[in-house]
Amino acid sequence: MTILVSSHILEELYQTASEFILIDHGKIIEEISDYELNKRCKRHIAIKTTDVQKTVLVLEENLHTDNFKLMPDGIIRLYDYLNDLETVASALAESHILVTGLSVSGDTLEDYFLSKIGGTKDVKSPKN
Repeated sequence: MTILVSSHILEELYQTASEFILIDHGKIIEEISDYELNKRCKRHIAIKTTDVQKTVLVLEENLHTDNFKLMPDGIIRLYDYLNDLETVASALAESHILVTGLSVSGDTLEDYFLSKIGGTKDVKSPKN
């Protein structure tokens, strides 16, 4: 089923749509899937635990992914399971890992759109 929604509330669209058509000044500038958008926006699950090494093992062995990056501050950026935080949290809890932070982070659809059109110089405030 296809439903066409036109909106300036991009964050809500990002949470519900699976395909996007970006339009600027009446011209289509890009057609993109939610999968490709997540890759380009570097969306990820930011995981902070008390045992980084064990967390890495759980990601690799229990969740069968190597699509993550360990950051210098100890936060793990997981690029899979973006729509399934519960599975990630469950796998970590079952392995007795204390999770101190778990959230989806990265650029938003609005950030991506603004980067495609060259910034905010031509964007009008809804108050005007």
